[in-house]
Amino acid sequence: MARAGESSEVYVYSSNQNSFRHSITRVGRLYQIETGGGILTDEMGMGKTSSVLALILRTLAFAHSWSVHAEPAGFFEHHGAYARRRSRATAVVASSDRMFPEPCGRPIVLPL
Repeated sequence: MARAGESSEVYVYSSNQNSFRHSITRVGRLYQIETGGGILTDEMGMGKTSSVLALILRTLAFAHSWSVHAEPAGFFEHHGAYARRRSRATAVVASSDRMFPEPCGRPIVLPL
């Protein structure tokens, strides 16, 4: 959460240069290295799993280009032990008893 009068995402780093600040850790960076993420909640049977899987499939090309893109200069030196490699990993947590119904009498097949 941003404090009163403060932006939670973009702030001036030095000499009018916009930077990004993590809203929880308050660590500032010149480049936005996070593409997003979140938690999707709703009542059972509302299509959360199908929606997320459709989003993952729709953004596969972007995920690949992001994962192979080089880190900004100085990223690993600045963050030291906190540096992490980019990954295309995605976790989908769902109840197996209601997952993947068979519409029109045929199962849904998803690529891995």
